[in-house]
Amino acid sequence: MSIDQTRQTVPEFLIRSAELWPDQDWVRTPAGAASRATVLDRARHVAGGLREAGVRPGDRVVLAAPNSVDFLVAWFAAMFARAPVLAVNPRAAGAELAAVATGLEPRLIVAPDADVAALTAALAQDLGRDNFTVNAIAPGMIQTEEGFRSAGAVGSDRRTARAKGVPNVQPDREPDALVGTLLLLASDAGSYINGQTLIIDGGRNCRL
Repeated sequence: MSIDQTRQTVPEFLIRSAELWPDQDWVRTPAGAASRATVLDRARHVAGGLREAGVRPGDRVVLAAPNSVDFLVAWFAAMFARAPVLAVNPRAAGAELAAVATGLEPRLIVAPDADVAALTAALAQDLGRDNFTVNAIAPGMIQTEEGFRSAGAVGSDRRTARAKGVPNVQPDREPDALVGTLLLLASDAGSYINGQTLIIDGGRNCRL
């Protein structure tokens, strides 16, 4: 069975193909494989997150990520949010990514965790000339649907989605746990903080 692609949008193509072949592996990478149904489910969920982050139809989204299932999910998510995707080389130096980002004026930049700190520092240096500050928040496990999904915890298993083997770690927090840090960075009290990636995870990254 084939799909008539002549009059379909990208989201419609994914929806239709997921209906026809829901469980068949669609994409395979060294890190794992995913079916069409899985990509569709995750893309819809991430699209909701993009909208909550302020992405509106027509807003640009820069995607700086390696070829992976996550890249595909993010790309389709942007399509569902009707936001043009601009893919850039994730191996580019932070300064290069910053130049691309400032030139394109995207609403959102999606990058792997490992690249966020370098990109934040580069953007802070570039935009500091215009008296802007740029910081990032790297949250730990937060009690949201996406957070539990990422941890593989559903239903009653949510109560067990806790860090293990880390002393004095705080339990998973509600999204409100990030508000204090956000208010600090957005206020005059945080005006001297620039180019920093703040890890807000209740101590999960502490290794004494």
